Amino acid sequence: MPTVSSLSRVNPSNTGTTAQKLTNDLLRGLYDQDCLASHSISGLINSKKGPSKPALPEDQIQAILREVQHYFPGKTDSEIKGYISQKLQNESKRLRKKPLPLSTKEEEQCRMASMVKSTVKGVVAVVNVSAT
Repeated sequence: MPTVSSLSRVNPSNTGTTAQKLTNDLLRGLYDQDCLASHSISGLINSKKGPSKPALPEDQIQAILREVQHYFPGKTDSEIKGYISQKLQNESKRLRKKPLPLSTKEEEQCRMASMVKSTVKGVVAVVNVSAT
């Protein structure tokens, strides 16, 4: 896991004009997409969607809160935590939708299966035309 001092690498002047954008940029600066997808803000069990995910480190959450509130003093902890939760959910959705990379052997098998399927369709079409 990255350190809280990693926050200094994000230049707030380049993050856009909203607290949500700054929050997202800080999260992306601290964690990779897979880490964001596999963690939650609290670590509590979400009864709707199965087992709980581990929580992001509390000291890093607090550092993000302080950094965002430095540039957006009107934002509350709960608003910023909402931005963090939304980012974690979005990354989790992205990971679920992302197809797993195929190995070279699997790619070859898929290609061969596709060729066989096309050949079978062609044979069936010829048989159907011959039968009429």
